[in-house]
Amino acid sequence: ELADEPSFQLKDPAEWTLVDEATGAYGQGSVSFTPLQLTTAWNTLASGGAYYKPSIVKEISDNGQVREFEPQFVNQAVTKKAAEDALYVSALSVERSGGSLSTNFYEKYPYSGKTGTANIPKVDGVGYQETIVNTSYVGVVPLENPKFTMLVWFREPRIGADGGNVTSANTALTSWLQI
Repeated sequence: ELADEPSFQLKDPAEWTLVDEATGAYGQGSVSFTPLQLTTAWNTLASGGAYYKPSIVKEISDNGQVREFEPQFVNQAVTKKAAEDALYVSALSVERSGGSLSTNFYEKYPYSGKTGTANIPKVDGVGYQETIVNTSYVGVVPLENPKFTMLVWFREPRIGADGGNVTSANTALTSWLQI
């Protein structure tokens, strides 16, 4: 439903090389997600492991009255226990990550999420760009019985929110918390 969103297909694991396995272990190489896929994965965790077909909804109204949108259940992608464990493990790192904005928000609204920093492949050559990255933060709030999932994604940010080097924590996470 998003015209500009690319589609990525993983290689068949039987075709993976040692490099694919090594870089995939930390989220690079053959592992790619679109923003919608990443948000949907976290939404599945927030839904107790239930996978719902993602839909982009601008507005649903009936004579000016907003109607309820009924999500379409597809399957139980992971067990409820596995989904809860994943959220709590991530929440532990959130709780311990520090930073006054994060700590203050977590004390008021316990949440779970994950930063992401994606290196950008070089166009003319092998390897990755040395000075630019994409950053993201995806998370759910509140931790108990989550009500929403949100992704903040920056394409090639030039400076962090604190005026320093670009990291996911000082670009995407900072914005996520402020939103």
